[in-house]
Amino acid sequence: MRFLLSFILIFSIHSLSYAGIELDIEELSSLILDWRTTGQERVSDEIFDAIGTQNFKVSLNDYVSGIGTVRRRFFDNRDGSYTIVDIFDVQGRVVFSQPISTQYGIDFTIGSEIGRRYAHTFTVDNKDKLLQFEKWKEKRSHQTKWEKVYTVFSPNNWFGVKSLFQGVGHLLDEIAILLGVLSQDRARYTNYWKQVTIPFDLPYTAQTLVDDIQVNELFSFTTYGGIFSTLGLGVPGGLIALGSIGVYIRDEFRISVLKSAPKKAKVKVQKIWSKTFSKGSSGKYPLFDYKVTAFDLSTTVKFAQKPFEMTVAQSRADAFDQAYEYDLENPDGIKAYDLAMQRDFITSEQYANEGRGVKKILKRKVESKYDLSKNNLDVILFKKTNQLELSSHWHKDPDNNDKAQFLQTITQYSDKSHNLFTHSDLVNFTLSGQVDIDENGFGYNPNLIIKINFNSEKTRGYEVRSFLAQLPEPIVKKYRTLFHPYEYYGKTNTHYEIRFSTDAINNIIQTPNDVLQHVFQIVFEDEISQLEKSLHDSVYVEIQGEKIFDIRRYLKHKEVKEGLKDIKERLLQLKNKPNVQEKMLSLTKAFSYPTLQFSLLQLFTILASRENTYQEFGIAGKDILSIHKTWGREINSSPYEETLNQGREFEEGPQKINRSVITEAVLYKNNKESPLTLNFKTNVSGENIQKLYIKVQKIKTLADITVYESNRFGHSLLSQELFSIQGDVVSLNFEQEGFNLKEIFEEEGLYAIHFAYLTKEEVWSEEKTLEFVFHDVLNPQ
Repeated sequence: MRFLLSFILIFSIHSLSYAGIELDIEELSSLILDWRTTGQERVSDEIFDAIGTQNFKVSLNDYVSGIGTVRRRFFDNRDGSYTIVDIFDVQGRVVFSQPISTQYGIDFTIGSEIGRRYAHTFTVDNKDKLLQFEKWKEKRSHQTKWEKVYTVFSPNNWFGVKSLFQGVGHLLDEIAILLGVLSQDRARYTNYWKQVTIPFDLPYTAQTLVDDIQVNELFSFTTYGGIFSTLGLGVPGGLIALGSIGVYIRDEFRISVLKSAPKKAKVKVQKIWSKTFSKGSSGKYPLFDYKVTAFDLSTTVKFAQKPFEMTVAQSRADAFDQAYEYDLENPDGIKAYDLAMQRDFITSEQYANEGRGVKKILKRKVESKYDLSKNNLDVILFKKTNQLELSSHWHKDPDNNDKAQFLQTITQYSDKSHNLFTHSDLVNFTLSGQVDIDENGFGYNPNLIIKINFNSEKTRGYEVRSFLAQLPEPIVKKYRTLFHPYEYYGKTNTHYEIRFSTDAINNIIQTPNDVLQHVFQIVFEDEISQLEKSLHDSVYVEIQGEKIFDIRRYLKHKEVKEGLKDIKERLLQLKNKPNVQEKMLSLTKAFSYPTLQFSLLQLFTILASRENTYQEFGIAGKDILSIHKTWGREINSSPYEETLNQGREFEEGPQKINRSVITEAVLYKNNKESPLTLNFKTNVSGENIQKLYIKVQKIKTLADITVYESNRFGHSLLSQELFSIQGDVVSLNFEQEGFNLKEIFEEEGLYAIHFAYLTKEEVWSEEKTLEFVFHDVLNPQ
């Protein structure tokens, strides 16, 4: 539900529209910042990050326009695969603007919009290409010449345009490979243009889902519309300063489709209504504006820089969710799925109740409240973004008179900064609270989960140490000293999680006031002593003997002063709250002061007692000591946690795949006449393996640098008749008919064999690599 806030509209009251096509690239600084390293692989990452979002606008006149957004993001799954998220959004707008005061630049705007948004989340690696190509060959082998022509130009293939788009995508990939920007095995970039074609690739029928979609792919398509109104103030000049207040009312209908198994699909339908109030200000500095007209078509290219942007918003939303799982080997399941793609979910509900190929996963109503504040500073060489979000969600049962089942509250703060010198750092603090609600409306079983992540592109030891110093014991003493303050540790990811049980929360709530005040004084001692200084000493900085007012110190001083007062009052008044729900809302709201979050966490840990909490700490990176440690006891989830998790896969995308592994592997060649043979063990039954992936490369050493050289064999998928299975052991003969690699091996040559297997659930195992020197007789390594 958090995505609603991303659509808050802040309109420029002095923006100009032209008849024709307008390409507006606002964040030039992001393009500059992303070109900051020289490594080939890193550069390719940055290129695709930089062009990850593009906006296109077609203005028919001063009032009517069409807007399109194409976006791609990708994530390394750290198992040889990548998760890609593509979004294609197209919308039409009608906007009327009425100047109220031209002297002061005050305008009133009112308008409406309708649109469609498509999203596609999928996982790829270098083996997926082979698998898809093999499926394509199998499908084409049974077609006549005329059927092949019809396949290309049929309506299902958008009369040949789809083939053209795919061809362009592959051509761009090949050019990038030729230039050395992309590695041939790095399929994370293949079909970059695929996001443009998402609407035509949706699995509208069960047959399409089974034949053309991979397991764990997620599609969603949304129809939305809304009306909005803003009142703005603009100050034109070299730096255009803008301010606005507005309201936005929106209605959405979304269908999400997840292929959960080779012949199973999960489908969720959502109806969302929201109302957002926003106010904000920003500065905009035009850098480049070029207009060309030809054949009565006007095209404008703009480059602009936004040095600052601030937004405050409140949103209220009501959502109705239903989700079903369809058995696509059952005729009734196929029928219900096809009807669902036509927006008929009455049949799905009926068949689910009758057990006819459809299973109901969830049905719920969620009433949500959001508060958002965001500050963005962008001066090209340095960029910093702070965002605080407070939200509460009441989950209700539509079949039981909309009675509340549980309350979920979330406080999330992120602080992201990057520059040309230290790359980017991100600290993310997330608190999630939950209270179950019984039939009479009373709350019980409260629990809190706090997650903190610190990610850095290039970390110094003192940065890691300063972050760890803010975390509760025993982390500070045990791990902080492991890192040398003056060393670089490369890219790092640090994670800390603490779970407070029901007993822990009760301890916090029931702490006597005198004890509470004593602990409060100890934990916030530094902050309190700072406030006791004179304001002149606290918010002024001394430069060359002269004290100058520092706005940043003043704002921090103000936040600490207000925060300490609010937190203390909340803790002292917890016992007086009428029910557990109100107590939980007050507890989570206490964490809404970013400068005090870590200290408040220390206070909670002291009051809760360690035996009532579960803590997990981990740190990982290329040049850093990997650590993973847990303390305390596992805390049981609430009865509604399963319901919450079932719907989460649709909002957050498919979870990381749990891949099977190859536990042992050996290569051997008993004598000159015997074949080179590979044996390996798996942690799954051999009967569950349907295909084998093999790639052989020759290794060369140049100036102590190891180089993997591709040969004419490349890589291949092997069907079951080419390898044997006994129990959990797989055996492959490299010199059998149909798969003879005898001629590619040279005596004393150094080679690498990469291999993995595909299970019947269509999920690849983790890939394993063996390096060896080839001999006529090869003893097991």
